[in-house]
Amino acid sequence: MQAPFLFKAISADLIAAFAREGEHIGPASVSEIIVTAFGFWTAKLAREYETPFIVVAVPTTHPELPAHLHLRWVIERIKKLLKVDEWKAQKLASITLDLVRKFGLRIDMHSVLFDEHLEHSRTKILKALHDPDFPPAQASVAIGAGVLPWPETSLAARLELIGQDLNFAEVVSRDTTYLWNRPPRDLREVDSVYLDRVDMRDNKPFSAELGLGFSLVKPYAGVGRKPSQNYQLFAPILHYRATPNKWRTSGIVSTTYYETDRVARGGHSLADMIGAPLMSLPRVHVCPACMAVFAPRIAPHRCKESGPHALHLVEILQTRFDTGHTVFTAKEMLADARPPRGRSGDTVTQEALEEFLHAYRGSLALRAFEGTWKLMHKPAIKLKASATPEASAPHAGA
Repeated sequence: MQAPFLFKAISADLIAAFAREGEHIGPASVSEIIVTAFGFWTAKLAREYETPFIVVAVPTTHPELPAHLHLRWVIERIKKLLKVDEWKAQKLASITLDLVRKFGLRIDMHSVLFDEHLEHSRTKILKALHDPDFPPAQASVAIGAGVLPWPETSLAARLELIGQDLNFAEVVSRDTTYLWNRPPRDLREVDSVYLDRVDMRDNKPFSAELGLGFSLVKPYAGVGRKPSQNYQLFAPILHYRATPNKWRTSGIVSTTYYETDRVARGGHSLADMIGAPLMSLPRVHVCPACMAVFAPRIAPHRCKESGPHALHLVEILQTRFDTGHTVFTAKEMLADARPPRGRSGDTVTQEALEEFLHAYRGSLALRAFEGTWKLMHKPAIKLKASATPEASAPHAGA
């Protein structure tokens, strides 16, 4: 926990504000009051949990409700520390919460949810943040309270999620793509990486959005302009809907970072923000067997045994488009002279084929119409028969 460093400036302001109200308080007691605003009864607990406090610029790019702060707890803590009455404690608590919000002090909820080193204290931090008297405003707090289901938390699992429900497997397959974990919060192009909000209705979650904590980067040269280096940045987002009560990666924000123009105006290059050359970041690949998006440097990828072999299936769909057979059912595909084969060379079940076609319909250029599938255009996804040397060693499905 970086609290001593982060609390230094706000502590000085809070001590001065209390003094103007005729109350004198030391830095140690101020720290106790500050952590109480976030639901921790003592600073010692916040340190034991390695609570990741951060300072975020205010106002944030995304208009959203501020993180909930525990007013009642702060009042009680001030009464105990300063021996003041209820009315004085309420006024001092209001001053405390106003300063905390003005300063931009908050807990890094994406670290709490996704950082492996916080796995031991993740649920404890989330429990502290939840106030049972108020509906959560943040998806992360709602997850900790059991109001929302847990999403995938490992980086490898989150990365695999984005290949489904989107056409992102196709996007990754076309050009070199890099994984940028935890980009700067003040980089406007990828601020959706840190989305964290929930819409509660009648004390139940109606919808929610949660950034996945990473961005994907594709370099490309400028078109019709002077030679320059530009970058396409992608920020995938998890969306939740009450029906069917699960998270889906049904949204992704794509923006362009014009580096040459930014640097000319005194801005930073992407390498400066990364702290290393772009090529030092992990490469992202698409599995030719199951179409999962994965990064070998993050974690080995293993295909599920069930399901069609993606490369073989794409070839069949491309042939269907070329020959004009663009409307079909899964049952008809399996009855063809050249049916889709499984990843282990066995026969694919109709259920497994339907599930795969639905999950990757965006990248396969498919739409469903009353039990039939229609190819909207020729699938453009580029799956290689073998993975790159970087990917081949740990990847069983390539």
